Amino acid sequence: MKKLLLFLLLTTPALARIGETTAQSETRYGKPVSVRDEGKWMRFEKADLEIICKFYDGVCDSIRYQKKQKNADGESLPLTLEEVKIILDAESNGMPWRQLVEDNGDGISVWKKGDVMAHVAMKEYPCVSIHTAANSKREFEEEEAKKKGGLKDL
Repeated sequence: MKKLLLFLLLTTPALARIGETTAQSETRYGKPVSVRDEGKWMRFEKADLEIICKFYDGVCDSIRYQKKQKNADGESLPLTLEEVKIILDAESNGMPWRQLVEDNGDGISVWKKGDVMAHVAMKEYPCVSIHTAANSKREFEEEEAKKKGGLKDL
């Protein structure tokens, strides 16, 4: 299965997945399995992975990779270190990742390249989540606006 995953990820065009349009993502991953919020979220399946893309102005600025296979509790099975490396390499667009936070037993590590961050979770909710700085800023601002909006009725 690892060889199939490696083959499928490495034989696709060498464009970065973050920054692709919805059409480019559909070309890479196939027709989405599900679409939410008028195309803002798309879930794809390729090889042994679920790939969840979040689009802003038609461009992917957040993407999560997780195994399609689930355990008895319905949670995704963990990715192997080899699969994580394959995913990060595929998302690197030729730029090296720099590790910011090393896994200290909690199963979490954080990586950065340019303005793109990758969070790797190996234990609880195992996935590789990659997002741009603009996505992080927008999500933070949306959360802050919700908090302020909830306080106006006090």
